[in-house]
Amino acid sequence: MIKHWVHACSMLVANLLATRWVASLVLACAAGALTAFGIIGIGRDGTFLSDSNFDMWYLYAAGKAWWARISPYDAAAFLEGVDLEGIFRGEERPSDVVFAYPPQAAPLAMLLATLSLRQAAVAMAALNLLSTLGLVASIAWLARRPGENTRDVIGATRTWYIAAIVVGNPFTAHVFWMGQTSLIASAAIAGSFVAWRHDRVWIAGLLLAVATLKPQLALLPFGWIVFAGRGPRTALVSLAAAGLLSLWPIIVSGGPIALAAEWLGAVERYQFDPFNQIAFEKMFGVRSLFAVVFGDAPSMLPLGIMGLAMLIWFRSRLNTAEALALLAVLTVSFVYAHDYDLVLLTVAAAPLAYLLEERPALRLWVLGGLLALMLPQRFLRGFESPILFEYREVLVLALGALIVAEVRWRHATAPPRSVPDSAT
Repeated sequence: MIKHWVHACSMLVANLLATRWVASLVLACAAGALTAFGIIGIGRDGTFLSDSNFDMWYLYAAGKAWWARISPYDAAAFLEGVDLEGIFRGEERPSDVVFAYPPQAAPLAMLLATLSLRQAAVAMAALNLLSTLGLVASIAWLARRPGENTRDVIGATRTWYIAAIVVGNPFTAHVFWMGQTSLIASAAIAGSFVAWRHDRVWIAGLLLAVATLKPQLALLPFGWIVFAGRGPRTALVSLAAAGLLSLWPIIVSGGPIALAAEWLGAVERYQFDPFNQIAFEKMFGVRSLFAVVFGDAPSMLPLGIMGLAMLIWFRSRLNTAEALALLAVLTVSFVYAHDYDLVLLTVAAAPLAYLLEERPALRLWVLGGLLALMLPQRFLRGFESPILFEYREVLVLALGALIVAEVRWRHATAPPRSVPDSAT
């Protein structure tokens, strides 16, 4: 009886979600949520122009330093040569400010530093908006079936839902409010995979270079590109572009070796910050989960590398959307991530869209899982158990397992179904 009731509810939800008017309503609500929580700042302290974009302040301060020919990785010179107190406005003690973005962030930082803080906040919001639109476009392309007309009802409805997921999830709103670069990196990663599939080596390489603004997010996608078809050329273009973006920091620091040493030293100091400790509630990943449960945990990066190797070995079975989604799952689970970096997981909307079109009975379950994944942590702060903050790691691993199961099922059936292009 219960089984039939659940199946009936699932089919009802599936039929409702398949209608264009429901899709457009969901997208409108998603845009409203982003505006309310990511820009206006409902439920947050302060207002957008005066109190948001505090992560952008680090880029802004570093840009001021580079304009003054000071390395922001040199803590003493940074503190002495830049008005950190004026930029951070009491949010941080100047001696605690650690800039750990890679040197290729210099052009963005220096551009922001030419503006006032308020103008820089608007510019960062505009960059994140463009990145959001680019991310939607890339995911929608990855979700297309071969020969599909993007103007038909199914294709258009799918695109609206993808847009709603990218725009309306709380991680996107958090990135907007913080002035973070996770959206820029995620859009660049997704765009590089689309360009790579079109054999646009230069575009793919340039976008991967931009993605290295967040090296922890770009590491595994870069490794995939290196070992895939046309990958070495793309990787070389990416490395060359990253080098060019880092040219001014190289000059300021007195050479690439000195710059690398300064940056790695800043990264080490960054990891000792209480907000970046693995057991902190805003951290994400299997290591964070183990640290909360067992008190400590080693780096999980080797597991991420092993997962990448397995994806490369079985790449002939994966299409581009599935490969990118699984790389995103491995990245946030085993490399290094804060909760706002989960915006990278939106690339999983492409394979999920295809899977749910084929299996409408799963829609209710997947919808429930997505809502649980996006539940704001503030609703859990009344509970004393820190393990409650780690349930999302399990959900993300389940998402990866679902995509793997779909790949296995597809290759076990005959004749093969119509799926997006192969990842090789």
